[in-house]
Amino acid sequence: MSRDAGNRQELQVHSRMKASGRICLAASCLAFCGLVVLFSHHTLSDLDIWFHWRAGQDILAGEFPRTNHYSFSEPDRPWTNHEWLFQVLVAGIGRAAQGQDPAPSPEKVAEAWNALRTFLALILALVILRPVVFPAQSGRGSPGSGAWLVAVMLAGLGTLWTRLTLRPELVSSILLVLVLDDLEDYLRRGNGSRPWWDPRGAGTRIPLWTCLWAQFHGFAALAPVLVLAAGILNPLQRRIDGRSRPGRGRGLVLVGGATLVALLLTPGGIQGFLYPLQAAGQFGSDRVDLRDTISELVPLFSSPNSLHATLGWYLAALGGGLVWLLATWPRVPLLRAVLFCLAAWAALMTQRSLGMFGLAFMILWRSGLPEGSRLLGRLRASPLSVRGTPVAAAGAAVCLGAAVLASVPLVSDGFYLGEGVARRFGSGLTPAQQPVAAMEVLAGRPSDRLFANIDAAGFVLGNTDSRVFVDGRTEAYSDRTWSRYLAVKQAGPSGLRELAAAGPGAVCLALAGGSFKPLARDLLADGSWRLVAADAGGILWYEGGEPGHQDEPGMLRAAGRKALTDAGAETRPARRADLAVAAAGLFQLAGDDGGRLEALRRAVEARGDHPLALHNLGNALMERLEFRQAGPLFEAAVAANPRLAGSALNAGVCRLQLEEHERAAEWFERALDIDGESFQAWANLAAARLALQDEDGAVAALERALAIRPGEERLRSRLEQLRRR
Repeated sequence: MSRDAGNRQELQVHSRMKASGRICLAASCLAFCGLVVLFSHHTLSDLDIWFHWRAGQDILAGEFPRTNHYSFSEPDRPWTNHEWLFQVLVAGIGRAAQGQDPAPSPEKVAEAWNALRTFLALILALVILRPVVFPAQSGRGSPGSGAWLVAVMLAGLGTLWTRLTLRPELVSSILLVLVLDDLEDYLRRGNGSRPWWDPRGAGTRIPLWTCLWAQFHGFAALAPVLVLAAGILNPLQRRIDGRSRPGRGRGLVLVGGATLVALLLTPGGIQGFLYPLQAAGQFGSDRVDLRDTISELVPLFSSPNSLHATLGWYLAALGGGLVWLLATWPRVPLLRAVLFCLAAWAALMTQRSLGMFGLAFMILWRSGLPEGSRLLGRLRASPLSVRGTPVAAAGAAVCLGAAVLASVPLVSDGFYLGEGVARRFGSGLTPAQQPVAAMEVLAGRPSDRLFANIDAAGFVLGNTDSRVFVDGRTEAYSDRTWSRYLAVKQAGPSGLRELAAAGPGAVCLALAGGSFKPLARDLLADGSWRLVAADAGGILWYEGGEPGHQDEPGMLRAAGRKALTDAGAETRPARRADLAVAAAGLFQLAGDDGGRLEALRRAVEARGDHPLALHNLGNALMERLEFRQAGPLFEAAVAANPRLAGSALNAGVCRLQLEEHERAAEWFERALDIDGESFQAWANLAAARLALQDEDGAVAALERALAIRPGEERLRSRLEQLRRR
């Protein structure tokens, strides 16, 4: 064969490989975007969105809030609204959904917001994939190498999904990626021949993105931090690269200064500029601990009951990212490596940073395009590559397979049940979460001073003219106010006294989380409060009740029966189970044990892997001393959601009561693997170990229990007896 013929054949093979690489890349990107859409298309479960809706409506009406006038507890406290443009966007979408209807359905507005969330999530996916789809433009490899790269980036999506909610953070994530990409582009090429004012230059776009970012979220303060980090790392990066890139020190100073100026260009002015510093200092060691009240503040591995699979994805992404850093060092840009390590640490400290970690992981792996291109280049000489690129095809197959496998549990709600989160697949409101009946009563007779737990406060603010005690914004309230809120949450005589001192005219409690049920029972027993509304989402009381003037248990039973009727009309099994569980809670408050059992059994019939339904039914049976029937329910709950420490504990209690001591000890140890600070688990483990003649194990367990609760004199006496033997 002549040399020309050989060259033509090689060109044909190369052309076929390039085409197949593009096909694989397109398939991978479509699968990635499809998973993002599936993860973002869920019912509205975010508690803050209704507050943003209220604030956005005020801004559209010409009133820009500068004090905390949404609260009656601290109405004059200065408040920097650093999310105003997001609120305007939310209010505009809500008004469009409302149309001419003067009393829109919250469900209808929620559907519009759900579409907005999915749209923003899809934009984020496209921004993440931009250097992969256009590798020639970014100088980061060939189209074929992107297919397997997208497959690896799915591990980042496994943590990012937790933050795909309709919050300013979603817009913030989009702008963070844009700023970082332009910063790296500026470090490589500068503004080229373009003048400083030309927005086509990367250095010019960075402050423009920052200015837009600052209108949506206070996290825009990260922009100058990124520029500063790039300036510090760039000399070392140039040395690692063999000085293959020009210095950008002076230019970075100008870009960083421009981003600082951009942060001032908000309605908050200098206060908006300083807000991130204020927010960073609000959770010091001497501040009120809100981790038991706001789940986002809990360290990643310190929270039981949720995110089992997500924790696995986090560890996989963390390990994969560290291996990639070591394997490709020093080719990974230092800025990406530092960002990845800091985001991993931040995610460990608080669940709120999981989204940032997912972004940092995917950004880190995007730097692998050149290495992927070199690998594919070696395969071009292989006979296996004649009909396509094997590595790219494998990446596309992984992405498509993951999309297909994930779609089933997502669409059927199995994934959300297993992760222990409230959201469900589809549009509208999350069932049994928002106090709709209370809102309808308050809309006709608003209370200017309303105590609402933070699960209900945003919804009430967004749909009535009431003012609340707190609404969940940690920066808008003093430590004193949060301490009072936590005192009311504890219920009992002291909680009721604190509530009376606050002087609200009404109390609205959303009960989905369960932590405010003790207060609900106390209010029902207190004659100074009158029950006026109840449904699956929550309960409303007005001040000034008179004992005996109404049948409060009857009202709760009627609300429970309505919730069961609504459950029967639901087509999705998980949503039927949600409503049935809520109905059981209403029956329990009414003292109707029969109605509670019936509702819980209906919940388990609707969805046999509903962890909360299984756990609550097990509790109901255990209260009746039916341990043999209750035990398997707790075990099934743990099988559905392996992070349920309470279910593991109760499974052990049932085995202990049945004198199955070995299995009881195993369940107590499993509960402690999830929550090592569970006093009940340590105390029961001591009992199981003692029954197994393991006195050393019993002593060790009792010591741990007493370290958690030193005031338990009965256990201390038992420990001393064992030590004297």
